[in-house]
Amino acid sequence: MTLLGAWLRSLVSIVLLAVFTELLLPEGSMHRYVRMVFGLAIIAAMLQPIVPMLQGHWSQDFERSAIRLLSGSDSSSENTAWTTLQTHEVKNELSTQTEEDANQLLAGELHQAIQSHFQIDDLQVGISGATGGQPSVNIVGWPPSISKSALKAFIIHWMGQPNVTIHFAD
Repeated sequence: MTLLGAWLRSLVSIVLLAVFTELLLPEGSMHRYVRMVFGLAIIAAMLQPIVPMLQGHWSQDFERSAIRLLSGSDSSSENTAWTTLQTHEVKNELSTQTEEDANQLLAGELHQAIQSHFQIDDLQVGISGATGGQPSVNIVGWPPSISKSALKAFIIHWMGQPNVTIHFAD
């Protein structure tokens, strides 16, 4: 809340300075330029909270600010340990979500590749461990008319990893 208050104070002070300066200046060509400069200053002050988001690591700064806001601004070692624990929990949750998203995305791409290569419509593909060392592919609805070894070779070639574990379910 102090950031919002500081931002509003700077914005109000620039507006007040602009108004007083405009009242003190005599009418003339200088009046127009002073108004333009203060207008730009007001726009810059209004954009001040947005500019950090356009720079590199705004999400990490936002996360740190949110954690500080939620846990209080106390800098004691207990609070720091709690914040570190919360940060690790968020990091682990994001890592898990990223892995799940990668598995789903890769499964969808592999599903499309298998469908187009083997001309199969009723097939379900699931992948686990795509971001880890050894991915596992689960195939459901594989027709017996097509060789499982041909599918295994295709998946290994498509994924570019020889250590893929493939499971078939009917």
